[in-house]
Amino acid sequence: MAAIDALSLLIIGLSALHGAWRGFTRHALGFVSWGIAIVLALRFHAAFLPFVQRFITSPTGAQIGSFALLLLGVLCAGYVLSAVIVRIVKATPLDALDRLLGLLFGIVRGMFWWLCCLWPHNGYYSPKTWPP
Repeated sequence: MAAIDALSLLIIGLSALHGAWRGFTRHALGFVSWGIAIVLALRFHAAFLPFVQRFITSPTGAQIGSFALLLLGVLCAGYVLSAVIVRIVKATPLDALDRLLGLLFGIVRGMFWWLCCLWPHNGYYSPKTWPP
């Protein structure tokens, strides 16, 4: 086995273990929280701007601060809600299924990151120079 193959198995394996450890519910709710936080921060940062301008005088800094505060606030609320839901799932027989789906999610995530690492490599080296 080539070193690059071992590295790919290591990355995918570690991602799979991390996914199984966290569980699918936590991953899914994390993605949903990030999506909702970004949408709400983009939509309502202008309404929150007057409150932030009292503390930050720079217009650009106030906009960035307004966006960041809304984003972090929604992420914190999502984290608390996620923790409650994950606790409920762990108390039920669905915990094993949650970890299995987390393992599968981790494998897919590991393959995605490995492909992202290989993509620049494929553009740099021509297929003629690849080992047989």
